[in-house]
Formats: sequence, structure tokens, C-alpha cells
Amino acid sequence: MSWIYLWPLVFLGAMVVLILVVLLMGANLLLGLVVLSLYGLTPKEALFDSVVERLRNESVEENLRATFPMVECPPDLPPSCIFVWNPHGLISVSSALFNSLRVCRHPNYKPNHVVSLPFYHYIPLVGDIGRYVGAIPSDYGSIKKTVEKGESVSVMLGGVREMNLADPRKMVLYIKKRSGIFKIAAETGTPLVPVITYGENELFPRSDNWMVEQMNAWLHSTFGLSIPVPSWTSLLHWFEVSYRPLKPIPTYVGHPVRDKDPDALKEKYMKAIQTLFDTTSPPDYSLEII
Repeated sequence: MSWIYLWPLVFLGAMVVLILVVLLMGANLLLGLVVLSLYGLTPKEALFDSVVERLRNESVEENLRATFPMVECPPDLPPSCIFVWNPHGLISVSSALFNSLRVCRHPNYKPNHVVSLPFYHYIPLVGDIGRYVGAIPSDYGSIKKTVEKGESVSVMLGGVREMNLADPRKMVLYIKKRSGIFKIAAETGTPLVPVITYGENELFPRSDNWMVEQMNAWLHSTFGLSIPVPSWTSLLHWFEVSYRPLKPIPTYVGHPVRDKDPDALKEKYMKAIQTLFDTTSPPDYSLEII
């Protein structure tokens, strides 16, 4: 059959995409107007402070601190570092609790900026919440500008690819094809600090539903995105932590590594993360760096 007879399907597909784009733009505009109206009644910072104060629950926070302990952290970390949290997991809960939410603490660890996809920073309210908790876009310029100001940043180096490879007891770290973060660290003289968390993918696994996996595979290949859809087990554990601590999910912070050459720095970092894993991992865990 000649391709010319397929033009109705092509036209229909184009119209569906156009309608979806218009609906998304309309929803974004409407949300923006609602947010502007809300901010007109109450200052943004005061509004967020009030909401956070109302939502905080000391009992739940104690359970979270017991569930997500930081076991080791060097006492002599430089004031400006790039902390690389491993593995990425579903939504990198440990990094959020120690940095953005500041629920969990360690005397040697100073909360810093987490990174998120630049896309989120353009969504009304979502972007404002991100900035309120100290999140910055994950692009090269934003990260470099932040560390040049003498501030620290926490990144999940493997990104979406590593999230899609999440496994309960096997750490698959997507590092070898990454270059941007090593270039930033080398150019600015900022040390990279490896961080490993054990058990997050075990207690909070991603959904293994085939429809979700197919959707995320398409989103990743088309847009470079992926939706962190939790499994039923993850949801049950989140409910459980509201009234009692879970099995501890420990975090270990390694020693900083530096080098003026990005490639040499990458090699040093991979050795550092391997060493940290070898000295801290439970006996039934394995590590693969790809």
C-alpha cells in the first residue's frame, strides 16, 4: 500500500499531539494565574513556611531519622563539594531527607542544593517549591555557577538511566559515559564526594508493571524523561514509616577526590566509589559500574 494512503492517520496523530500540547499549555497558564492570585494574598515565603509548619510531625520525623541514618561522614569536608549520591533509585529519598527537607542530620554533613530536571522549574508552584527547598536545575551552567559561589551540590550521576536500572540488591551505576559533572569539578577545582545508600531500592522499589515499563522506555527514548512510579510495596512502606521506623537504610559518605583533568578525575571517582562499596556494603550486595 502506498504511503500516501496513510495521510489520514498522520493527520489524526498530529491533531492529537496538537490538542495535548494546547491542553498542557492551558493547564500551565491556569495554574500560573491561580498561583499569582494566591501569592497576591500571602507572600510566597510566608505561605510555604506556614504550610511546612502545619505539615510537620515530630513523631514521623523521628521515624524517618531512625530509618535513614548517616553512619559515616568525614569530619574535614571542604566547604564546597559535589556530593554524588548512589544509586539513583526511585526518587533518591535519602538525598532529599538530608538536603531539601533537612529532616535527617549528621554533625559532619551540611545540607546543600539538590538538582532536578530543568523542566520542573518552569511549572508554576512546582518550580517555586523546588526553589524554596534549595533545588537547582541539573544543567551544566546552573551547577557550575552554584559551586563557583562556594556552595555545595548533591547530584544523582546516573539520572534516568540509572533509575530504570534500579535493583533491590544489585547496584548498577551509570558513570562511564558521564562527563559534564567531571568537567565542572575539574574546571572549578571542586572535589567530588562519593555517597552510597543501602536498602532504598529494597524498601522503595519502582513499579515493575509492564505498561509502566513500556511507557517509561518510550518517554526516555523520546524525551529523555522517566516517571518514578512506585510499586505497591513502596506505598505500603511509606504508610508504615508514618507510625514506626523501618529497617535502617544507612548512608555512607566517602572522602573527596580531586583532579584538574576530567578523565583522570572520573577514574579516581570510580575507584573511590568502589572502595567505599567494598568497605561498607552488606554481604549480599553487588556493584556494577557501566
